[in-house]
Amino acid sequence: MAACGAGHAVSWRSTGKPGGNASDICSQRFANSGARVGTETRVNTKLSGSQSDPDVAGRADGSHVVVWVDQAGADGNLYGVYAQRHDSAGARLGGEILVNSTTAGSQYEPRVAVLSGGGFVVIWRSDGQDGSSAGVYGQHFDASGAKTGGEFWGTPGTITRSVAPELLNLNASVSFGENLVNAQAQLIDSSVTLSDADSANFAGGQLVVAILPSGQNQTDQPFVQDQLGIRDQGSGQIGVSGQSVSYEGTVIGSIASNGANSAQLIVDLSASAMPVAAEALIESLTYANSSNEPLATRLISIQVSDGAGGTSEARVVEIDIEQTLSLSGASSSPEGSASVLSIISRDPAVASIDVNWGAVPRWRSLRLPSLSRQGARSVMPLSTDPRRQA
Repeated sequence: MAACGAGHAVSWRSTGKPGGNASDICSQRFANSGARVGTETRVNTKLSGSQSDPDVAGRADGSHVVVWVDQAGADGNLYGVYAQRHDSAGARLGGEILVNSTTAGSQYEPRVAVLSGGGFVVIWRSDGQDGSSAGVYGQHFDASGAKTGGEFWGTPGTITRSVAPELLNLNASVSFGENLVNAQAQLIDSSVTLSDADSANFAGGQLVVAILPSGQNQTDQPFVQDQLGIRDQGSGQIGVSGQSVSYEGTVIGSIASNGANSAQLIVDLSASAMPVAAEALIESLTYANSSNEPLATRLISIQVSDGAGGTSEARVVEIDIEQTLSLSGASSSPEGSASVLSIISRDPAVASIDVNWGAVPRWRSLRLPSLSRQGARSVMPLSTDPRRQA
């Protein structure tokens, strides 16, 4: 099991699965509540022999990598290690990957970890390869699943672990009025804390902000309405010029993905990205919405890696949009001017309506039960003179 987006991913060995092997590898994503995200997925595509010993590693955007052992000699000689990438919905990305290049003897007990930049690394045990009974080997992969370099040999004593950055004090939820996020990008949280005990800078690291999870998407109103961004203060603390992001005039990174239309916002960080600069960057993250009928709630994940192998825990913020409806009636008021109604609704069951007859408001508030967007439209036109109401 591994943390994965706003929840976790689980992989396991399943026996007797219809249409499968003697044993197969399966995976499933879950939300923090325990609810399933997407459907159960059979990871392996080869349907002969037995598969075993799975491990999984997840990312902030919900994508994940599963590794396992093929026991049917698919690599040409006894046991071999395989990997499969998955997107945030659990669908396979590309095909199975044979991890070990050396196939003599048996390769087994794989473990996987994700890296900044979208890549991952797999380590495993290999019998007889280093001249002893079993040695520890590894292989790096890039974000597309291609191998980078060859197998490397090592032992647990030579592995150096980086202390992960800590991202703290983020608001668990924020609320914005619909008119505000339609008109201008709004700061998500202007007061956060970022620290890293063993990294003077975040060279080679990334800031990744993502809409989570894909399971929230609705076919009638997909999350393409969501716009993630960075506040440009020009010569102030954080500036944005083209793809370059600067802190107090010094470039600290470049934008790899701009966060538009529900895409991830990704900033590749440079050696000039000291913790204080990366913290200011996170405090400058913004949210806007391009729809005049926005969905009421979405989750976003914020995660930063330091370029030295450490990645912060993904922090999830709920963004709530308070819907505002403005309706103009065609009917005339007693003074001969058009009536204008502004409706502000947090709860669709009860809405507050302001009525303006002409230039002078005569009636300021009326509360109606069970009012929806459709219901609000159905009350128009309004022909009663409010001056005659008790």
